[in-house]
Amino acid sequence: MQKIFLPKIIGHRGAKSLAPENTLSGIYAAVLHKTKFIEIDVKISKDKIPVLLHDDTIDRTSDGWGKCSDLNFSELSKFDYGSWFDESFVDEKILSLKECLEYINRKKIGLNIELKLNKGREKEGINSIKKLFKRKKITTDYFFSSFNIVSLDHISKIFPNIPRGILVDKSTKKQFSSLEDLINICNKYNCFSIGIDSKIIDKNMVDYLKKRKLLVNVFTINKLDDANELFSWGVNSIFTDRPDIFIINS
Repeated sequence: MQKIFLPKIIGHRGAKSLAPENTLSGIYAAVLHKTKFIEIDVKISKDKIPVLLHDDTIDRTSDGWGKCSDLNFSELSKFDYGSWFDESFVDEKILSLKECLEYINRKKIGLNIELKLNKGREKEGINSIKKLFKRKKITTDYFFSSFNIVSLDHISKIFPNIPRGILVDKSTKKQFSSLEDLINICNKYNCFSIGIDSKIIDKNMVDYLKKRKLLVNVFTINKLDDANELFSWGVNSIFTDRPDIFIINS
């Protein structure tokens, strides 16, 4: 498996508090504030184009409506994905993963691709990403992550040499009977990292996971004091909506 270096600061959905999430402007905002690694969310359009989107629908982050999986990329591209955030971002377009890769290759920043694939269509979605990657290579560090164990299973088979990490929050934590059970899943799918919701993490958990040689990343941290405490516990990286407040410390 490829080895990658993760910096302490990772931009969440680009720079979610500074510009519309999962857009070119959002990624640019992260780069502007010296962010060396960003996280994005990827879903698949009706015509199997990987796009940057967090929700199942485009309702919250555009002036359109409907499920991403029900709309072709040409239909998704008709809407404004910026004005909901601020009028200065009017006419921001949905970003395809292909366009995202072109930009990060130019800027030489790392990429965490979080898979937000529909249940039952995980393999189909990952194969769409594989098809793209055959045409458009990533020339910088990157890794996949997901809350969905089925997605991790398919990623481990379709992209066996690419690093992957599991994500855990209060809801998904319930599927694991113990921390050891979580670690067993990590080992099964050869995950190099665990991304944990800040609401459920504590120092004992960090100590336990670090002893098992896992990288520990925490989301979402937007205060410097909170970040410093986590780093003192041994946390490797944090995801933030506000890379601007960490610019000196990253």
